[in-house]
Amino acid sequence: MLHAGLDLSRKRLDYCLLEESGERVEVGTSPPDGDGLIAFAQRVAERHGRVEVRAAIESMNGARSCTTRSSAAAGRSRWPTR
Repeated sequence: MLHAGLDLSRKRLDYCLLEESGERVEVGTSPPDGDGLIAFAQRVAERHGRVEVRAAIESMNGARSCTTRSSAAAGRSRWPTR
């Protein structure tokens, strides 16, 4: 399993992937939209194989619409939001 920290802004999605041990595996950016999230998921699958990924998203005000569009593109019906 990998853990992903996702920092979503209007301009980009920054991510950091960690192994269960806490070792950093990969750091990068993607566009903050559905296509960017799909590309991120494909990159993870290509580089790390079929692995479960648990993610936490930090999103400042104004990025909620990006979160909604991205989660819909990822096949999620809903993501927890405050």
